[in-house]
Amino acid sequence: MLLLVLGLTLTVTAAKDILNICMDGKHHKTQPGFEGKLYKQVDQTWRNERIMHVPICKTDCEEWWADCREDHTCKVNWHKGWDWSSGINKCPTNSKCQKFSQVFPTPQDLCEKLWSNSYQYTQHDRGSGECIVMWFNSALMDNPNVAVAQHYAIQMGLIASASSAKLTVPLFLALLASDLL
Repeated sequence: MLLLVLGLTLTVTAAKDILNICMDGKHHKTQPGFEGKLYKQVDQTWRNERIMHVPICKTDCEEWWADCREDHTCKVNWHKGWDWSSGINKCPTNSKCQKFSQVFPTPQDLCEKLWSNSYQYTQHDRGSGECIVMWFNSALMDNPNVAVAQHYAIQMGLIASASSAKLTVPLFLALLASDLL
């Protein structure tokens, strides 16, 4: 039993040691990669890196907008500008709550502005291999976003072909976060 616990401890410690080598995100991988040069550096109190212009499928963006259009928000950009004085985020003083459809008149407005250009609206549909699918049932299908990562990795010259490297979800996220997309 002691050997089993020691073995598990050493395995966890070894995996922990190689986490976060290239990015400052936590628990996103167990092996180092080249992600560090793919994330945009930012100077914010709560993070140093972020994704930018990740291509989002037209259908996902439109469904997201349709689902939220009757909800209310007081801000266009949710990344910054909240009142945190109470310890939780609240609308800034003198802000006005409005329907999403008023703040974001189109699906593209919502997808690109809500998280300050983390996502980029595309004309691509799910299954095209050129845009991320935000919501899918992993019990019913493989992650469709791996093909998207492979597409952009090939386009960026990071791999020669889809069969030349097995892309993991963390690597896929790093590729999609690249400013080159």
